[in-house]
Amino acid sequence: MTCFFYGKYAKRQADNFEEGLKETGYGELIHPLYGIHKVVPTGSISRSDDVVSGINVSSVAVTFSETIIDSSVLSSEIVSIDSINLAVDRFEKKSVWQFVKDFTVARVHDAIWLGKMFKKGMKIVSDAIEKIAKIEKSIYTKWDEIQSELYDSIDEFVAAVDDVAIQTIKLIRLPANTSINAGAKIEGYSSAARDIIRNFKNDPVNYNNAKNQWNVTRLMLESLVVACASGVAVSVSSGTGSKASGSKSSNSSVQGLKNNVAFNSREEAVKAATAIAELYDDVIEFEEQRVGEDYFVETGESYAAMYDVVSLSIQQIIDFSFSLPTRKSFILGEDRQIIELVYELYGSLNKLDEFIIDNKLSYNEIEIIPMGREVAYYV
Repeated sequence: MTCFFYGKYAKRQADNFEEGLKETGYGELIHPLYGIHKVVPTGSISRSDDVVSGINVSSVAVTFSETIIDSSVLSSEIVSIDSINLAVDRFEKKSVWQFVKDFTVARVHDAIWLGKMFKKGMKIVSDAIEKIAKIEKSIYTKWDEIQSELYDSIDEFVAAVDDVAIQTIKLIRLPANTSINAGAKIEGYSSAARDIIRNFKNDPVNYNNAKNQWNVTRLMLESLVVACASGVAVSVSSGTGSKASGSKSSNSSVQGLKNNVAFNSREEAVKAATAIAELYDDVIEFEEQRVGEDYFVETGESYAAMYDVVSLSIQQIIDFSFSLPTRKSFILGEDRQIIELVYELYGSLNKLDEFIIDNKLSYNEIEIIPMGREVAYYV
């Protein structure tokens, strides 16, 4: 939204509006047509004051992001890491129970077909998130161990149904524990989910295979969502979200992923929460479509348990975002010397290097930033 303030007190009114956007907590955005929505102001707040040609006009541009969190969660206390971990444990227990309950094999041929299909699905998952596991040597070592156990269990599918489910969930969750860039983590898990959905084919040979295919697909998709949401939420608030540390990866393709896991601004945190909500929505849309098309398909108890994890995780990320600075941008009304400007904005020169990098200043602009140039800073 771009909000305009006119008249003698336009600048003061715009200042008051900006102060309101900095307040901690959720707000109600009331729209005359679309009703009331629970939102958080995010994005770069862009300010413009035109007191000459605009005849006392000030404008503030801001993005409001809606959350999937319902009113009962909004009124609750701040989410703890323990509550997220407990929700994840409940999801795992319900998912394993549901997978075993819905598993059906009538012939040896069915078990062979299912094993091949399961390995194909796990390859899709591994291709997307294994590079995240490679970030940290200890986690990648554990990844290899669990993956080896899983493939052994798949080869003995009928006798090890619960082991297959447990090891699948553990393997999918493991990379979520790495201290990497939250955006890379979300993209890896989202990519895996998109590929699983894209490769789903509703043409198994018989009823049992069709039911088993759905059972496997649901387990993988919901585990990806839960791992992504809880992994980001826990990492940003447990210490791994401050500065990435630990062993260096020898794989050059993943060096760029191991950055600061924490967010630099409220905008980045809310974007991550929004991306997690979109991943959840994509999986929910796919599952509900399948329920509508196939009479044997049901969502099951893991469906609700997944929502609990996602809801708590998103609330945790949003709560964390309130402690972060807001990114503001404005257009310079005159040429400015960079040292003078940075000191004016931050009260010191500690942020000088960050200011140059964030604004992508050219060599000439490092000395004098020209009038009309848009610059951003954090408050």
